[in-house]
Amino acid sequence: MHPRKFEKRYPDYKQYSFQAALESESYINIRINECISQLYKHSSSGKTLDLAQWLEWLALDVVMDVAFSEPVRFVKEARDVGGLISSIHEMFLAIIIMVNFPGIVRVLQLPFIWPLIAPKDTDKTGAGATMRAANNAIRNRMEQGNTADRRDMLQHFLEYRDLDGKSMTRQEIEIASLTPV
Repeated sequence: MHPRKFEKRYPDYKQYSFQAALESESYINIRINECISQLYKHSSSGKTLDLAQWLEWLALDVVMDVAFSEPVRFVKEARDVGGLISSIHEMFLAIIIMVNFPGIVRVLQLPFIWPLIAPKDTDKTGAGATMRAANNAIRNRMEQGNTADRRDMLQHFLEYRDLDGKSMTRQEIEIASLTPV
């Protein structure tokens, strides 16, 4: 593949580099320590804990923190904040169907069908709710700047320039930001 095509098609490869992982390590440690603290707090009550649930909350807080410097606070609140986890689970069936039956995807993406069924960030559940979380983080960053002064994935997307010096469009940033979520 020609380097220019690769660069335009995969503008976000640097966000997944070893260096980017090292930049995020201290923030991941903060989320892990927060989870351990909350586990101690909740386990001292004598109630049974669902460790799988806590690990899912931790994983998504880490992803949102690394992606947008905005953990959702699943661990802190010990619940599915805003139904985001449920929305992600709802997307799994659709993803499985699309991966295994690509012909269905081609039909669903027809111009007269897709606008009727496409997720929108106004949806209360499913992919739309996930889009809303990512789009809110993007909007906040564009309006307020990088107040945390962090090198998260969103900051990489905002600073990205292709070989011609062009930055990503808002739509490209929104699409790339959904990848980690």
